[in-house]
Amino acid sequence: MHITAAKSTLAALALLGSVQAHTRFTTLFVDGQNQGDGVCIRMDMNANTCNSPIAGSQSPEMACGRDGEKGVARVCPAKAGSTLTFEFREWVDGSRPGAINPQHEGPCAVYMKKVESGIADNNAAGDGWFKIWDEGFDEAAGKWCINKMIDNNGHLSVNVPSDIEAGYYLVRPELLALHAAQDSPRDPQFYVGCAQIYLESTGSAKPATITIPENYVDISMPGLTFNIYSKPLALPYPMYGPSAYNGGGTSATATTPRSPVSSSSAVASSSTSDYVQASEGTTPDAPAPSDAVETDSTATDDAGTDGSDAYDTPANFVEVDDTQADDDEVDETDANETQTDNTEDDDSTEVDAGEGDAEADDTEVDDSQDDGAEEDDAEADDTSDDDPSDDDTEVDDSQVDGAEDDDTSDDDTEVDDSQDDGAEEDDAEADDTSDDECNAEESEDDSEGDEPASSSSYSRRDVQIEGLKPEGCIMVNANWCGFEVKSYSDENGCWSASADCWTQSRACFDQAPPTGAKNCDLWNDKCNNLDDTCNAKQFTGPPNAGKDLTPTPPDLAETASRKLMALVKKHESHVMRRAYRARH
Repeated sequence: MHITAAKSTLAALALLGSVQAHTRFTTLFVDGQNQGDGVCIRMDMNANTCNSPIAGSQSPEMACGRDGEKGVARVCPAKAGSTLTFEFREWVDGSRPGAINPQHEGPCAVYMKKVESGIADNNAAGDGWFKIWDEGFDEAAGKWCINKMIDNNGHLSVNVPSDIEAGYYLVRPELLALHAAQDSPRDPQFYVGCAQIYLESTGSAKPATITIPENYVDISMPGLTFNIYSKPLALPYPMYGPSAYNGGGTSATATTPRSPVSSSSAVASSSTSDYVQASEGTTPDAPAPSDAVETDSTATDDAGTDGSDAYDTPANFVEVDDTQADDDEVDETDANETQTDNTEDDDSTEVDAGEGDAEADDTEVDDSQDDGAEEDDAEADDTSDDDPSDDDTEVDDSQVDGAEDDDTSDDDTEVDDSQDDGAEEDDAEADDTSDDECNAEESEDDSEGDEPASSSSYSRRDVQIEGLKPEGCIMVNANWCGFEVKSYSDENGCWSASADCWTQSRACFDQAPPTGAKNCDLWNDKCNNLDDTCNAKQFTGPPNAGKDLTPTPPDLAETASRKLMALVKKHESHVMRRAYRARH
């Protein structure tokens, strides 16, 4: 009986040790700003397996990990050239310090994949992946990438290429631990995860892509069987996978030999470069989403746009609380709404040359028929190009029927618009648009999901519309949101509000990923406070109605300092225990 118990204890300790030795991508930072533990991250919801390596290099889980095909509700905004920082933890909930066992030495890489929807299921495995950064063994520092990440408090930072097109992306950090690569059977261990982002960009580059897991890696590749215990190491390390896209039109030159990898779309068309350039023409700045997080590019590290140096972030970074992204994160409930309200009246960003062309086609106006059309008035500088109205001239709408104008060379000449059967006058005010223009905009909205964006203008799909922070969300825990209870003025209403609060609390805990449920505990405090007011017969409420209760998560620098302090305390504790044992 005692022997069995002892064996069980040893087995439990062995399991505990193995769990500690693994790791998990838990938290995304965008330009140093913490998005919150688990926010925008696809994650294995099983706390017992979430930090374990992928089982099999040909498993679909190689794309985004276990449960990686399940989209989450939130999508984090970023900009072309932004610095993305990925936090890895041994203890996924951050209850103890540590990123991964230092014996798990090996390389790192980061991949991206453009997707139609950031929150959709079943869009991870397959074609579309391209590498933006990798590092194997740093011969100058004498360290593997994983060990450098450990030294950097579990943070791995890379820059998004500055020239890739806007849209929804999955971003995939990858660690490869080689400590068991020489075992029989060989066991190279991959640790991967995916974050959902929306990228604001004026670029149009489309890097060549590969398929994951097919044609990605196989167990015989030198990079997967590399012996980290040989003395001296057989350097340079043969990095596996494709070359990293460097944002300059060709792949980054590999500094180490690479194992061959098949690409399902090596280079589109007949291009010999690593990206396909969209149709030529200047692209105006994208209209920034109204709810997008504003980031300061000066706060990023010194890494280049190819992410060539992933360790220039502050060295003293932290343990991230299980708090969530603040109000700057955008609203999910607006995900299915069109952006007409945000853009149709904003002539400076939405009504442009491309839209003017669409409207001209709609009314069949042939500009070549106008032998001397008058110039648009400066007061209407942001209206579409097909609006010929100005302060001094009335335009003959009979041009719609193909009739040529009378001599209009004189700006003060009035053109008889009586020939226009029922045509409405154009409004000279820049803020107003015609009915035809509105109809054209609605038509664009209906078809924009099926047509590519114009190379000369931004379509409305170039603004984030899904994965936003829901309106009225006052508490965030990972990808769950809590909403204010209904106002009340009597006892029944008070207890009804309390019941609603506790219902949301259960949902919070049920949906909490392994990163933790600390903010669910804070939500419980709100529910308990409601109960107290009801018991005190204070039947007007709720207290602090509509107040956002989500704590602001620590930024990258503060996170680093907290982690550093935790490691110092851990070291001091070990020293004290050794001293105690020595005395006794």
